[in-house]
Amino acid sequence: MGAATARIMCAAAPFVPNAFVPNVSFELNDRRTFQIGRFSITPYLVDHSAYDAYALLIQAAGRRLFYSGDIRAHGRKGGLFERLVSNPPRGIDTMLMEGSSLGRLDEHTQFPTAPRVTSNSSGCGQSNSSTREAGQGTVSLSLFPGQELQRLL
Repeated sequence: MGAATARIMCAAAPFVPNAFVPNVSFELNDRRTFQIGRFSITPYLVDHSAYDAYALLIQAAGRRLFYSGDIRAHGRKGGLFERLVSNPPRGIDTMLMEGSSLGRLDEHTQFPTAPRVTSNSSGCGQSNSSTREAGQGTVSLSLFPGQELQRLL
């Protein structure tokens, strides 16, 4: 976790029942790579409703995964989004993002419902065959509204 998150958790602990106060052995720092075994991890500070949130570039065995929770460009630190877009990590093999909203709708519009999920041989849910067969340079997008989690099981 980042230094700011550690400070917030320590300051809040006296006010939270059964609070967890982490023993931080190291802190995440924006775009400063660190090692855990064979993994190189580079945090990218992002604009998010959770203060001091990071996206992560994880590298191992010649492969590069970029993970981010939902990020935004309209928050107090919106400039971080522009910085990420203008100077993104390069040579990404896989990008994994989660999000709770693709935008705002007016009162008369609804998001489309999630597609039916079928199972592949490993038992993992897939939205369609293109997800299983996606190769380099392919983008696969699966949308599952939070209220429809049973479709993933």
